[in-house]
Amino acid sequence: MRVNWRRVLISRSRWSTRTTSSSSSRYSTKWPPLCWRLATQRCSLRNVLQQHSNLDVKLGEAVSVDLNTRAVETREGQKYQGDYLVIAAGSQPNFFGTPGADKHTYPLYSLHDAELLRSRIVAVLESADRDPSLIAKGALNFVIVGAGPIGTELAGTIGDMTQRALKDVYKDLDLGKAQIFLVDHGHSVLSAFSQKSQVYAASMLEQRGVQVRLGIAAKEVGPDHVLLSDGTKILTRTVIWAGGLKASSLSSNVGVVPGHGGRIDVQPDFSVRISRASTRGEILRTSLARTASLCRSSRPWRNSQANGAQKTLRHQ
Repeated sequence: MRVNWRRVLISRSRWSTRTTSSSSSRYSTKWPPLCWRLATQRCSLRNVLQQHSNLDVKLGEAVSVDLNTRAVETREGQKYQGDYLVIAAGSQPNFFGTPGADKHTYPLYSLHDAELLRSRIVAVLESADRDPSLIAKGALNFVIVGAGPIGTELAGTIGDMTQRALKDVYKDLDLGKAQIFLVDHGHSVLSAFSQKSQVYAASMLEQRGVQVRLGIAAKEVGPDHVLLSDGTKILTRTVIWAGGLKASSLSSNVGVVPGHGGRIDVQPDFSVRISRASTRGEILRTSLARTASLCRSSRPWRNSQANGAQKTLRHQ
């Protein structure tokens, strides 16, 4: 028996014939009657901490800190003062001065970053599916800068996607032309891990078609290409930055002395060095150390040096 398939162009519907569905949304389902749940969900920091009556939450961007008065000022001008000051402003991507990296790459260090990158990957796949000529312009080339845990995991996952997971999803797209590049100026992937882990990770990446470029750095990033330090130019629409982090800009406003790679070096007692005088001299004893002391009050510290620092802080 011979079956003649008819191609029908539809939007959000079901037919018994072979169909082509057209939609402006990349999500598989969007049922309006349930959108109110998302709009009114009670998942926020206030809900998580509402059982603590002695804790108050203020949403704002801290732009300056006064160490002498232990006060914080927000961008809107509000000031908050306390008996102890804990600075936990987080981190930000470190682009190491690479031209164009801050404008044309997708960092992957937060949930928001992950959402943006997911949308970008889907967008380039859909574009190449509609217009295969974009493949020659790098639409299916993915460049990951940084072969640490994030970059290595991501490169392997994209390799899985293009080799197996998406082939049945994008039936008209030649995913065999996809290329994944993992670039790192070091001499091994997962350089902070054991040699056994490095060898295993390199083997898994090779099996997934990932091209690992070691001893090479990203010299320049443009909207449609990456220029490597060895002169290689890779056409791409998706550059993912997993090349490292540095302390938030607030730390420099406070006067914390930056360490290697823009990170913050801490002392054994969790204190940090600052570049200007404070009420405690050249060392700022953060209340993070006191917090750690209280959290561990039910058991002794295993590290004798840390235990000594704990006793010192208790008598300050």
